[in-house]
Amino acid sequence: KAHHQIRLNREFRSDILWWTNFIAPWNGVSYLFAGPTSEFASDASGSWGCGAHTTDSWFQMQWNEQSSPLSITIKELLPIMFAVVVWGRRWQAQKVLCHCDNQAVVAVLRSRSSKQPQLMHMLRCLFFVEALYGFELSASYIPTKANDLADDLSRNNLSSFLCKVPALKGNQVKVPDQLLGILIDTSGDWTSRNWTRRFRDIFTAASPHPRTDPTTAH
Repeated sequence: KAHHQIRLNREFRSDILWWTNFIAPWNGVSYLFAGPTSEFASDASGSWGCGAHTTDSWFQMQWNEQSSPLSITIKELLPIMFAVVVWGRRWQAQKVLCHCDNQAVVAVLRSRSSKQPQLMHMLRCLFFVEALYGFELSASYIPTKANDLADDLSRNNLSSFLCKVPALKGNQVKVPDQLLGILIDTSGDWTSRNWTRRFRDIFTAASPHPRTDPTTAH
C-alpha cells in the first residue's frame, strides 16, 4: 500500500550511522588490492582467553568476568577484531588473510553479515576499521592442530609458543582492555553518540597516528 508505514529498527539505524561516521572523515581515496597479502592466525579458548599472531608480532588477552560467559563464536571473533585494530594501519592497501579454526566465524566473515545482533555489532566495528585503513580482509578455515601457535596464546602456553617461534620473544603488542569492554557492551552501538566517542578514543589509542580520524561525525 502507498501509505503503509514501516518502523525502522535499531539495526537499520546502526547501518546508516556507520556510513555517516565513515564518510565524514574519509579522504575519498580507495585502493585496488593488488599489493602483498598479509596473514595472521587467531584463536580463543572457552576458559583462559584469546590470542593472535603474525609473522613478527603477537598478542593475547585473558577473559574477564564480563567476557567469560560469552558464546564461543563471539569469543573467536574478538581476537580477529583486536587484530584489525592493532595491525590495521600497517595493512593499508593490502589483502589480509585470517586463519581461524572456527567454521562458524569463518562463515560469518565470508558472508559479512549475521542475524545475531551482538555478532553484527562486532562485524560493523571490524569492517569500519577495514574500510578506514583501506585493506581487504578474508577468512580461511584452518584445522585446530594446524593452529597450534594461536592455540598456545589462547591457553596462555607462552613457553610452548616461544619455544616454537623464539624470534617473536619481546614482540608482544598491547590490546587495550577498554576495547574488549566496548565491543561486548550490549547497551551501546553506532546509534549512541557516547559509544562512538568512546570507540574513537580507544581505537586511536590502540592504533596511533591513523590515516584519518574515525567516528568524528554523528
